[in-house]
Amino acid sequence: GLSSNPSVRLPAFGAGVSLCGEFREENSVVALQIPGEGRREVAVPMLGTSTRVALSSLHTCTLMVEPVSSSSTFDVPCRLMTVVPTMMAYSELPNFEVGICQQLTHHIIWLGPGMSTHLYWQAPDKPRQWQLVLRPLTQPGKEPLKPLPTDLSLPFGLSEKGVGAYPLAFTTRFALKDGRPGKSFKQLACLQVDQSGELFTFTITEAKHCHQLINRH
Repeated sequence: GLSSNPSVRLPAFGAGVSLCGEFREENSVVALQIPGEGRREVAVPMLGTSTRVALSSLHTCTLMVEPVSSSSTFDVPCRLMTVVPTMMAYSELPNFEVGICQQLTHHIIWLGPGMSTHLYWQAPDKPRQWQLVLRPLTQPGKEPLKPLPTDLSLPFGLSEKGVGAYPLAFTTRFALKDGRPGKSFKQLACLQVDQSGELFTFTITEAKHCHQLINRH
């Protein structure tokens, strides 16, 4: 829910769209709330910027304010406010599924090649870091292998200091015909971390997209 007046709840329509009316004060505040949680009052950021807000102990989101072209609003000055998850993950790694979990938790989100997902924390009392795991794509109808704890990557956080591209080495295995795990092997991949305002994304892609040092002597 969203409101520009703490005493008024704005109606929503369509795909979660609300009309906020006019903000008359320079230091305008909106109230954000998700089901089952208390209301969070957030100062509206300046046009073209964003601010982070914790809607619960697990749900970290970003409030963005963007300009709207006057040609589409009949010259009425408008701005678009959007609340989105602060963290997004993308997989561009062929032939593998990428599993994502918060450090020291057991719930894994799986992404196939070309897939993406938003990320929320899975446990409030665990480290605010992520771990990754790979498993080869399986044939339709075939049960995929369950990863072992030793298959998980080193944990990493999403912050301004961590923006960049990093190589990761994974231990993974193919399934045998009887479903048992086969011999393990190493698989290299590239972790790309990007930031836009308060939004953070990371992408898992092929190792060739990371920096490489080649000895040609």
